[in-house]
Amino acid sequence: MEGPHCFDPFHTTTPPASCANAGMTMPIASYDHVNGGIAIVGGFVYRSASVPQIQGKYITGDFSSSFAAPGGRLYYIDSTDPLHQLKTLKIGAGGTEQLNMYLKGFGRDQDGEVYVMASTVLGPSNTRAQVMKIVSCYANCDGSTTPPLLTANDFQCFLNKFAAGDPAANCDLSAIAPVLTANDFQCFLNKYAAGCP
Repeated sequence: MEGPHCFDPFHTTTPPASCANAGMTMPIASYDHVNGGIAIVGGFVYRSASVPQIQGKYITGDFSSSFAAPGGRLYYIDSTDPLHQLKTLKIGAGGTEQLNMYLKGFGRDQDGEVYVMASTVLGPSNTRAQVMKIVSCYANCDGSTTPPLLTANDFQCFLNKFAAGDPAANCDLSAIAPVLTANDFQCFLNKYAAGCP
């Protein structure tokens, strides 16, 4: 089986007429390669209240759209949706669909926050990997929840993270040393100017 489909590993382009799937639990959602994805990467149900739009949804993704260039994508599944469709988790203020990195895995902390592990390098051995926390609005650095969400405190928060060498200040997701540069300030300013959804 590959998802809900019969699969013959010796004849990968021709599915068998039938297969023995008795006793198997079929997935609630499946994903094909029509959109150029290579391999689905399992994830976690988002349990935190920090990003209410995805609370209770299963966060997953695709490794990349090709081996030649990093093009990972993030998705979510809403189990309350009767069709259990894979939906794109848009990234950043511009709502891009690509992570521009190879998606390597996911993690979850004790508070139910979900983390994305990714790298600009295809293979498993490198120093360009990053662990990124899923947040609702990057520019809301201090995590405030009352209006106005974006204030001077967010600038101070970003400056403190940058000065401390915190990887969370790597706004432009650069992977080549030095990772924290003036480009991160420009990136933060752009995200701040774009506002929070």
